[in-house]
Amino acid sequence: SLRVVNDTSAAVNQLFVSGGKPSKLRAKVNGIFGASEDERDRLDTKMLPRGGSIVVALKGERCRYDLRAVLEDGRTYTADDYDICARSSWAIGSGARQ
Repeated sequence: SLRVVNDTSAAVNQLFVSGGKPSKLRAKVNGIFGASEDERDRLDTKMLPRGGSIVVALKGERCRYDLRAVLEDGRTYTADDYDICARSSWAIGSGARQ
């Protein structure tokens, strides 16, 4: 599992976790994600408020994932090839911003 913490000044509208190659997530930058387990919005219809956190259950035994958060103000944050075995928490706002 991965704990995601919103350390930004806006709510998070969408949260994507992909276990594929880094280019798989970046290729879908426009928000046109499929319905596969790796590409669905982990927040569904909810939002992650500023200062809030959520635990995302992940299937399988892999350690590396691509992470993408889309904020309500349109900003996006990504963490490519994030090793959840070494770091079990991702603070949005400290990741790469697109």
